[in-house]
Amino acid sequence: MMIVEGSPQSGHFGRKTGPKPKFSTADAVEAALNLGLDRFTFAAVAKRLGVTTASLYRLFADRAALVDAALARIAGELEAPSASLSWQDQLRKYVDDVWGMCERYPGFPVALIHHPGGHVHIKRYVNTMVERMLAAGFQGGPELAAFALDFLGDTALSTYVGVQEITSVDESGVPMMEQAKARYNADPEPGPAYFEVNENWLGRGFLDVKVEFVLAAFGDAQVREVTLEHFRRLAGG
Repeated sequence: MMIVEGSPQSGHFGRKTGPKPKFSTADAVEAALNLGLDRFTFAAVAKRLGVTTASLYRLFADRAALVDAALARIAGELEAPSASLSWQDQLRKYVDDVWGMCERYPGFPVALIHHPGGHVHIKRYVNTMVERMLAAGFQGGPELAAFALDFLGDTALSTYVGVQEITSVDESGVPMMEQAKARYNADPEPGPAYFEVNENWLGRGFLDVKVEFVLAAFGDAQVREVTLEHFRRLAGG
């Protein structure tokens, strides 16, 4: 969905004072994305565009409005997987797409988590996904299909954030991976092999294992019924 300058879709209105800015909403969004969606400031965006900070307020009421416009831009890149795929492969493709967005746009997962309602920009995409999943044989109805998307999306986002942290270095240049290993190995209490800090935590971590586990669960009639029962209880208050 395209956000038009000052449009109601953005949820925020800029201050229409002073001369018309010499940059567009798209320019500001691009600058924010390049700076990092979780850390950009109006001052940094303005400097990158070669304009004053005050001029940004003609298009965006505040930082949250610019974040929202950037999330709308990212959401617009999502394309629902082919309807010819099985519902399992559609969900695998969805996870790959979410992971790819995290890689392309620094700070995207953190910004999304800290921007309540940001998922509004993928409503049309979700509706298409749900329709195609059901047509491909997904059992449980539209609510369970939407839950599958939410569950796997959250799993991909949180896993990406975790991998980013473990592959970073602290202020003194010490890799976080080495620090995690040292803390784990210093504890004399034995633990399951799954929790050992090793190279399996890198790359996509255990994301693909988690995805296959979730897909198997959604394919199980008993698991689906238990989940739907929880939905019914929530709906009933």
